[in-house]
Amino acid sequence: MGTDNESRPVVRAWIDAVNAADMGKVDRLVADTVSIVGPRGSTTGREAVSGWVHHTQIRMTVADTRIEGDRVIARVSATWQVDGGQPGERTPPATIFMAFTVHEGRITTIQRLHSPEDTVQD
Repeated sequence: MGTDNESRPVVRAWIDAVNAADMGKVDRLVADTVSIVGPRGSTTGREAVSGWVHHTQIRMTVADTRIEGDRVIARVSATWQVDGGQPGERTPPATIFMAFTVHEGRITTIQRLHSPEDTVQD
């Protein structure tokens, strides 16, 4: 479990790496057995996270973060590649909420929340 002083910088560094398409850093900041939970289901593993970032080409601007128990809850404005769209065709910005858990300097869970009050962990 990470503390506020440890967790927020890791999450922000990971988001910065995602935005820069720095897949090496994206991979280094997640645990081997990272879990990713989203609207299309859940999966585990560093390769799954890399594949998701690469496929969606998600880009995020952090509006704010808060600590809730052992999780960092981030409110972000996000865009991603339009599914089935032309290369470079992006969705309009959407506000989404994500929860991250960090252990020993690596993200162990990435979860898309249904709402900012959602505290259920899958």
